[in-house]
Amino acid sequence: MKAHVKRGKWLVVVVLSLLLCLVLAPASYALEKMEGSTVIIEAGEVIEDDLMVFANEFVLEGTVKGDVIFFATKATVNGTVEGDLMGGGQEIYINGDVTDDVRVGGTVITLGEAAQIGDDFMAGGYSLESMTGSLVEGDVFFGGAQARLAGDMGGDLWVSAGGLELLGTVAGDVQADVAAASDAPIFSPFMFVPGAANAPTFEWGLTLGEQAQIGGDLNYTAPIAADIPDAAVAGEVAFEEVVQTAETTTVETLTPAQEAWNWLANLLRDLVALLLVGFLMVWLTPRWTGQVAGFVRERPLPSLGWGLLAIAAIFVAMVLVVAVMIMLAMAFNALTLGGLAGTTITIGLFILFGLALLFGFTVTYFAKIIVAVASGRYIFSKFNSRLAENRYWCMALGVLLIVILTAVPWIGPLVALVVALLGFGALWQEGIKGWQQRLGAWRSEEPMPEMKVKPA
Repeated sequence: MKAHVKRGKWLVVVVLSLLLCLVLAPASYALEKMEGSTVIIEAGEVIEDDLMVFANEFVLEGTVKGDVIFFATKATVNGTVEGDLMGGGQEIYINGDVTDDVRVGGTVITLGEAAQIGDDFMAGGYSLESMTGSLVEGDVFFGGAQARLAGDMGGDLWVSAGGLELLGTVAGDVQADVAAASDAPIFSPFMFVPGAANAPTFEWGLTLGEQAQIGGDLNYTAPIAADIPDAAVAGEVAFEEVVQTAETTTVETLTPAQEAWNWLANLLRDLVALLLVGFLMVWLTPRWTGQVAGFVRERPLPSLGWGLLAIAAIFVAMVLVVAVMIMLAMAFNALTLGGLAGTTITIGLFILFGLALLFGFTVTYFAKIIVAVASGRYIFSKFNSRLAENRYWCMALGVLLIVILTAVPWIGPLVALVVALLGFGALWQEGIKGWQQRLGAWRSEEPMPEMKVKPA
């Protein structure tokens, strides 16, 4: 489908503004810092300085006579902030007084019935909800997936999201960029994520409730025009239709000469890349590269079989990593160990990335270099050439043959598959051999002699 440029533009503007506000927040010489699993500012407690909080759960019931910057999984603000409120977290619930601006980012953001924001409100995340009774005296900016706004806003409203339900009042203008109701997800994307916030479900598209009032103009873009009550907008209503059409792919017709040149250019690029990697392998690990290439020459058929097994083992390992990662994360989450669940997912993703990177480099470079060295040495030895003892020339000849054969139509993919299996199998056999040697060395070590202690 055609990309919605304006929605992406407003979302980028909101997110970058939030980041800049957090990063460029003015430094204070009287900044109080709190961190821990749970940080609670009790009712009646007063902090005279700015406050910075790092916690799994942050609760503000008292008063902060300055700015508040927080980073927490769950943040609840029921007290008073006599400055700006800035931060990020999964769940952010504001039901107190903030005398200045609010700039927050999170999965689920809620303004409670008693929330009073003295100036602008800027947020980015999946869901935003303002309840009846809440008040933002300045402008409201939101970029995300969905928003339901039943509170009052004293300035303008700018929203770029999949859905906007406007149930409250806006004193100024409204600029909305929304999707169609049919674009709404069937279920919450966070329901399968351990420890994720419980996101509500709102209507997508633009919806104006019976109590909605816009004091200025309404400008909105959407795939389908919304039902706008006549008395809901004091100013003008402007609708811009977003036409979603299937992308058409332009097929460029190449002449035979251009096709031949592209084929040759790709061949040269592959040749140069393999020669560089091969030179480094032969230079840095000459003995190891020769040993692995020897497996290909001496045992080609077993190398093919072991190569198929090695590739299957990598994919099985990746599936097992995903399964173990999910089970451990669910177990830690059930034990209310959300930090360990997040750490488990992070480690699992790193392992998956490492396995994918190893597989990609082996298929693209390592396996081809191993087979190239074996092939070049075999060809030179058949002609009784002294170059058979020169590992660099053997590698170069083998790389040239592999690049040419894999570039030939029809048979190229088959050659690439055979080379990958041979290289994987040789690497697998070398790995098993090395492990057996280390295991034998460990078993052959003599035990430490017993120490005899003379009686006193």
